[in-house]
This record gives sequence, C-alpha cells and structure tokens, in this order.
Amino acid sequence: MMGATTIASRTAALALATIGGISLVTTACGGSAAPQPTGERPSPLPVAVDYSPTVSDAGALLYLASHPDVDLLAVTLAGTGESRCEAALPNTLGLLALAGADDVPVACGPSEPMGPGHEWPSEWRDAADRLAPLELDVVHDHVNVDAELSAIDLLADTAAATDGLVVVALGPLTNLAAALDAHPELAEDVAMLYTMGGAIGVTGNAPNGAEWNYYVDPSAVDVVVRSEMPVTIVPLDATNHV
Repeated sequence: MMGATTIASRTAALALATIGGISLVTTACGGSAAPQPTGERPSPLPVAVDYSPTVSDAGALLYLASHPDVDLLAVTLAGTGESRCEAALPNTLGLLALAGADDVPVACGPSEPMGPGHEWPSEWRDAADRLAPLELDVVHDHVNVDAELSAIDLLADTAAATDGLVVVALGPLTNLAAALDAHPELAEDVAMLYTMGGAIGVTGNAPNGAEWNYYVDPSAVDVVVRSEMPVTIVPLDATNHV
C-alpha cells in the first residue's frame, strides 16, 4: 500500500518541512511570506541527511549542521550520487569539521542502483569530487566513521533510536530504498522524508525530460514512494524558483 506522499509544486506558496517550528524549505510564487513560528523555542529537530556533496548540497549540509534548532544525527552518502564515495567521504568530513559537527556519524551506501539506472556524466562527477571552489581541511581523526557500517544500517539504526526523525534526501534514493528493503520497520521509524527529485509539470534536466536524482535510480524512487514511509517530494517545479 502506498504511503502518504506529498508533491510540492510551484502552483502555491510553499512552506515545507515546517516541523517543530523550523522551515527547512521555503519558496513562493508571489503572495506573502510564510508565517513565522511563535511561542517557546522548539526542541532541536532530529535530522539525518542523505546526500552527495556537490557545491549546492554542501551548502545545505552546512546550514543544517550549524542550525541551532537542528540536531544533526547522521549523514549518509549516496554511492550513486554525483560525487563518488571515495571523494564524498573526506569532503563531507571537512564540511562537518567546518561546521563544528565533527562528532556526527558518516557512512557511504551502495554504488549501484537498485534496478536499471543511469550514469552521471563523468565530467560532472569529476567536478563534484573536487568540490571546487571550496577548500576544505583534511580530517584525519573523525571518530564516527566505521568502515564496517553502511549507510543502510546507519539510517535504520538512527531512525530506530530517534523519535520523530526527519530525513532530508538531496540525491538519488538508493540508500533509502536499500534501507527499507533490509529494514522494513524504517518506514514507521521515520517521521518524514523530504526528497529533492523529479519533474512534474516542467521539463527535467536529464535525458527524456527526467530529473537527474530520480533518473539515476528510478527503481529506488518506486520502492520509497510505495512504502509506508511519509514522503514529501520537492521537484524541479519548486526548486527552479528558489
């Protein structure tokens, strides 16, 4: 049975991910600004980030890692993402150190899609691996990188141990789909998955009008959307206007 899936498009003002008084994604097509939270300061929002470090996604990680109302509990790297895990791991450690969050556990996931998929252009991956023009310190002593721990297990363990975990997925959904396959209870342990992907009413940025994050591993998207996990999809329809 398909879980609760919301698609955020540009047809209305969006104030997405407003959980615990924190607006993680906000954009609007005219109209007034999203209402500001009132009352007592909320408890930090527990968040796990599943991503691949490009320059834009590095900014998202830095924002969440340094936000006083966010408790960043885990970072998982999509092996099918634009940046290869061999480069994504040290780059992510450097970003977390820059944000003063070098105690956050990090793990990489599968490098192959769950089913028939597509490859990122090699020149894009090379550029993402370099993460230019950012210059990050090399981190040698990050204590929470376990070579035996996969992104699949890190996601499942973090969700099982956390009430109200929000997952922010900024790349292909391979890790989430593989984690659901190995740990079906993950669907009930996650309060909301916010995923950037897809192109609903606009032409995508990948071949055949698709969007790259979902084009790389469409089988993973199918697994996640058909699961019982609550999902909010933020497609190119919305992000084109941010």
